Amino acid sequence: MSRAAQFLKQTASSEMTTATSVVHNSVPASASRLDAMLSLSHSTTQTEQQRAHSLQREMDELLKQKNPDRAWPLFQQAMKEDLVMHFSPNVVRELFFKLFRNPVVGYHVLQAYRTMTAKDYGNDITAYADMYRQMCESIQYLNPQNCTTRDRNVVVGSLVQELQQLDRAGQELSIPVLVSSLMTQKFVSLGDLAGQLYQYMRKEEFQVAPGYWSHLLATSKYNRRSELPYDEIFLESVKVGRRPTANIVMNALQNYFPYTDDIAAVQRIVQGVVLLQQSSTAPGVEYPIDMAMLEALSTAAAQTGMSDLIMPIWDIITNLGLEPSVGIYENTIVTFCTRPATYKQAFIVLDEMQQKGYTVSRALLRSMSAQLRSSPRNIDIALNELSMLEVEGCPTSQAAINAVLSAAAERGDLDAALSIAEEVIPRLNLQMDSDSFSFAMEAIGKHLSRRTQSGTGEEIIQRVLTTADTILSDMEHQGLPPTQYILRDYVEMLCYAKEVDTATSVVRELAQSAEKGLLNSKIIYCVAIANVKLGNYAVAEEIANAGSEPMPLIRSAIRKKLRSRGMGNFSLDNASTGQELET
Repeated sequence: MSRAAQFLKQTASSEMTTATSVVHNSVPASASRLDAMLSLSHSTTQTEQQRAHSLQREMDELLKQKNPDRAWPLFQQAMKEDLVMHFSPNVVRELFFKLFRNPVVGYHVLQAYRTMTAKDYGNDITAYADMYRQMCESIQYLNPQNCTTRDRNVVVGSLVQELQQLDRAGQELSIPVLVSSLMTQKFVSLGDLAGQLYQYMRKEEFQVAPGYWSHLLATSKYNRRSELPYDEIFLESVKVGRRPTANIVMNALQNYFPYTDDIAAVQRIVQGVVLLQQSSTAPGVEYPIDMAMLEALSTAAAQTGMSDLIMPIWDIITNLGLEPSVGIYENTIVTFCTRPATYKQAFIVLDEMQQKGYTVSRALLRSMSAQLRSSPRNIDIALNELSMLEVEGCPTSQAAINAVLSAAAERGDLDAALSIAEEVIPRLNLQMDSDSFSFAMEAIGKHLSRRTQSGTGEEIIQRVLTTADTILSDMEHQGLPPTQYILRDYVEMLCYAKEVDTATSVVRELAQSAEKGLLNSKIIYCVAIANVKLGNYAVAEEIANAGSEPMPLIRSAIRKKLRSRGMGNFSLDNASTGQELET
């Protein structure tokens, strides 16, 4: 123990009646130095306080001048000199709220304020709930120009952790704001965090202002559509009685379609539009959707077989007083053909389409049959639905029965196809047309194709050829001219039946006749490639040249055959028949 300390201890235990002058006269030199140090420390503290008060005055003046950006460097200097504890908490709080456009800076000020007021609130973070809400709102101003990726991650990560310490009221005040801000700020990578927080607030059933949903819906962007379920947000807005503007609604819809496979989400948004239109006095003005958009949506419904999307599209057409286009009709019919339960609706819409004066295209028939052909049972269901409609007073159209006949043809189900052609069509008081004959001929070819793969007897081939001749005779008897479709199906059938010479003669005759325009690339390729397989290279070249466009695939197939025979250098111009080549 030093002499000064010993003396101070003795002085403390001496009698209180000792004269002060005696005590002072008895202080040794070391005690005088201690007093000097204490005096210097007091002087230093006064200097720090004066410096802190000076900085605070400057900051306060700048804040009054609404210039927080210049006040922040002064606060930084105070933190560097460890003078912040001498500041008034009110000034620091005011600085925080004035710096709301700079979230990184604001977060540092918030932490300093918490340190200054820890003696008042301890670790109770709930006392700062309003400041955390402001901090969450400030996040919307994050962008690569005002902060680095590291600063962004530190601030947002720390903020989320601290929000978890808030009570329910504080979280309910802050987290919805943070979700909105994360969807507004410029760092796309933070979008996933917004989605997680959104799911949390929905799980906890946070109560938000009715206008919040419309505000959140307005943050929809096409490249960030997967971060939040905007279809759910839109319906929630409608549910609480809010009416988002048409720009916001159409923007959300267009961001979903066609940039996503989530057609169910598109359907929910369209359904929400229907609800808004039905409660509007001027739906065409307030929530307009043009026919091009409706057709595009109906195409998506047809591609996915989603009848739940087709129905609200028709509701919108009704609400807006629009006339359905042929595209709307076609997509609706195809959509209903995707499920046996809605075959009846498909035929009803097909009938309405024809009554409106629209022509049923072969492409529509093929699109319908592509759905109906999946199983023989589906074909039977379709025929049964047509019979039921007949009983209900809705006559079956030629187009409807042709769609079912096409499905049987694509399956190669010759028995079903002939049954429809020879029994069902006459019973319905209908008559075979060009498409009907074409589909019947296709059924023969597909049936024969499947038979020839496993070996077909001559008797079966002759019976099939007889049936094909009967179809051509019936068609001629009705005065129907040949079409490129029936010619193609007939030629393909001949090739499957190994009647390549007959098929070649048909093509040659067509090439020399006025009906040359009936020759298409599929007919030419079918006959040419059949001759290549038989080694009739010269004939294949002749048939390939009969078309209006070059067919390099035929020459490529010939070269491949020649190479397989070890004649890769043989000139195609010298090729005539397979026999000559082998010689």
